[in-house]
Amino acid sequence: MNVWRYIGVVVLSLFFYLGCKAQDSEASLYLLKVDYAKQLKLDTLPEIAEKIEMYKRNQIFSSFIQSIPVDGTSAQLRAGFDEAVLVKQVFRKTPQNITTTQLKSIREQMDSVSQLLSRGASFDELVERYSDSKAPLLVRKLQMPEEFEQRVFTMREGEVSAPFESPLGFHIVQVVGKEQTPLQETKDSKSISLKSLTESLKKELSFVREEENCKDLLRRGETDKILFRIAGKPYTGIDFARFHMADYGGISTKLDEFITKCLIDTKLAQLQETGTSLYSELESYKNELLVSEVTFREIVRPSQDDQALKAYFDTHKDDFRWAEERYKGALIQGTTKKLVKRAAKLLKKEPYETFESLLAQRFSGEGALHIQKAVFAKGDNPYVDQLVFKGPKVTPAPDYPYAAVQGKKIKGPETYDAVPRDTLVLALQSFLENQWEKRLKSLK
Repeated sequence: MNVWRYIGVVVLSLFFYLGCKAQDSEASLYLLKVDYAKQLKLDTLPEIAEKIEMYKRNQIFSSFIQSIPVDGTSAQLRAGFDEAVLVKQVFRKTPQNITTTQLKSIREQMDSVSQLLSRGASFDELVERYSDSKAPLLVRKLQMPEEFEQRVFTMREGEVSAPFESPLGFHIVQVVGKEQTPLQETKDSKSISLKSLTESLKKELSFVREEENCKDLLRRGETDKILFRIAGKPYTGIDFARFHMADYGGISTKLDEFITKCLIDTKLAQLQETGTSLYSELESYKNELLVSEVTFREIVRPSQDDQALKAYFDTHKDDFRWAEERYKGALIQGTTKKLVKRAAKLLKKEPYETFESLLAQRFSGEGALHIQKAVFAKGDNPYVDQLVFKGPKVTPAPDYPYAAVQGKKIKGPETYDAVPRDTLVLALQSFLENQWEKRLKSLK
């Protein structure tokens, strides 16, 4: 008995060791993807920088709101920001360089997903099948684009939205759960709270504004003088110019936004020095954005290209073979045996694609003739089962008592467009991911 117990302990230890190795390998691969994204300078993309800035603001803002005691004015200040909504979504990303054709394709796909949901399809299954982001999302105010917030914070628990668009892409959202907090003048609360946050940070970080130099900037549109100091560090018109050139808007408004950004950055830097988890959370979020973007570029976008799909199918046909042969051809039914035999003979050496047009040209006016063209599997049609797969005899149909087939047995799809597109896309994505991961590991 002790021997078996010893063997059991050894086996469990081995499984634990292998599990740890697998986790270490997965974590290492994740970091390789992050480094690769940085090598491509994806962390400098405007859309990535914008999301990071929103996240930073939300982190500091949440910390600020939680520090306010709940009484009187501060209760109103909190209104609209303690509410969190947990959502699942079918999400299709739309990068800045997306083509009109790709955009149309995504819109049509999201409409199809919406129709499937209306017919009772599982939301979770459609997320797994179609969404670029599969994890549930906990959404708080100021964390997502306004178009997204306007939807999710007004939806009931369990409700599913129609397809809608935001700067991030296309969404179909299901609200899983929410913490209800009375919303009072959300827009005013948002602006009051952000202003309060800015003013609080100004006091905490010893903010000093150089009024004459700021007036010079507003008057001339540019300056190299010091605009303000935060914790003793000077910020000049040259620093502001770098910030302003990446966006549009009035200089006065952008200066206020620049001051808020610098205050938040300084506060985050201080939090990093004190070992707070906020900074590590920001790094994790940034890494997730980078991995998502580089994965889209390396795997998702290439897998949507028809030429890439065709090339992959041509070199991996065996992967798409069926368990049993199918019959690619036509089932011909008619009112007389002679008519059916003539029709089948006509199609014998003709291309599959021309079957219907040839029969329409040759036999128009010669009597009733019906054709069904398809790739038939066993069980799809009783006549094909009888004539091709040696199935049971079929009772002749009254209107078309005679039947024949013309075509051939095939072991798998002959062209890439004969494979369900989703199946082919997923297979290509898996292939591209494996190849990409091998390249990343070779660079270690």
